Amino acid sequence: MNSDEKNAWADFFEFVATLYLNEPDEERIAGCKEVGHKFKKIFPGELFAKMLTLVERDSSEDITQEFYDLFFVPISGKYLPPFELAQRQIPMRTDLCASVKNFYISAGFNPELLDIPSYIKMINRPDYIGFEMAFLGLILRSSAELDLNGDEEQASALLQTACSFYSQHLGMWVSNFGKQLTERAECYMYKALGHLTIYVGHSMSEILSKDSVKSIC
Repeated sequence: MNSDEKNAWADFFEFVATLYLNEPDEERIAGCKEVGHKFKKIFPGELFAKMLTLVERDSSEDITQEFYDLFFVPISGKYLPPFELAQRQIPMRTDLCASVKNFYISAGFNPELLDIPSYIKMINRPDYIGFEMAFLGLILRSSAELDLNGDEEQASALLQTACSFYSQHLGMWVSNFGKQLTERAECYMYKALGHLTIYVGHSMSEILSKDSVKSIC
């Protein structure tokens, strides 16, 4: 994977992370529609691209309410726990979350420094799906920068970190989470996010294990 491809995929993962980490205000909804038209050219036939172009068919109030109902309100009837520990149905213990946090620390990633609402920063759970997606975006971006600086050894080491994190953590649950999200969401934005998440799950292993990858530049 060359630096351009790493940056392009970093953009992709950062976009997905942003939808999990921020309230869907009108500016973000309009931005999703614009990205949807871009994705339709890059990923012809993918449902997430088409659905993103339709996000404004739902009211901003309905989209915002669904954001909270899906990810933050257990009694909503739609709630889908956005945490690795819950989705993998592992009894509550500290070693899994500690493992995730150790990956973050080793790469210099701190969710509290993200430009996101304070109440999401205060989740205090490293296994939140938005944090895990953002982490992969950071790793790919950093690896690309090292490539451009001629530090191939460190760039390769970071890419291996991404592979290890995916195989040990995100890859173990993200596809199933995306499938559940497509089934529970009613608004186009979160149905699209579900399909985006499934795409991440289906594509990540190939992306990180091969030298060549479909460019999304």
